[in-house]
Amino acid sequence: YPDHFYASVMNHQCDNTNELAEAMFRVKQKKINISPPDINLSTDKFVARGGNIYYKLSAIKDVGDSAYVRILENRPYNSVQDLINKTEKRYVRTNVVSALIKAGCFDFENKNRVLLLNQLDVKEKIHDDWNDKLKMAYEKESIGFYLTRHPLDEFYFEPLNSFNNNSNALIAGEIISVTSKNDKKDNLMGFIEIMTQYG
Repeated sequence: YPDHFYASVMNHQCDNTNELAEAMFRVKQKKINISPPDINLSTDKFVARGGNIYYKLSAIKDVGDSAYVRILENRPYNSVQDLINKTEKRYVRTNVVSALIKAGCFDFENKNRVLLLNQLDVKEKIHDDWNDKLKMAYEKESIGFYLTRHPLDEFYFEPLNSFNNNSNALIAGEIISVTSKNDKKDNLMGFIEIMTQYG
């Protein structure tokens, strides 16, 4: 049961972003699909169902404990509007619903997340065309990861552990942080933390 095994591994490592990213890469190598969270199937853990591992609902940005509890209490939902109708607005506000849509929780209703977002009662409607680039941006914004695809996938970078010691490697990633400090000889040193598709 590799999907259940890796769901357990991801739950164990979910507090460490780097370890979780590496675990997700290993899952994809095993040809196990990591699905966006589903409003009716996902919980506060990574869940294996039907050969897929569903991302956890409780890790979505803006979905606090009170909103999460109310969402679970009123399941199942057949649409975004059904969620809005069944839950109290003081707990499940528009920003929560927006984050749920961006993460993919309502892909069963419509895979075009822009159309779903434009159903919400907000002043400004989104005029962007729905595409993979926007999907990746929404997933990164709402769950902190590029889930279904990574912007670097098309470049075929190899993971660092595939290179021998003392060999040259070209890697690419998103800059997470830049810090600097002086060494013992008072020379300035820079440290860059990057997130690749492998961690």
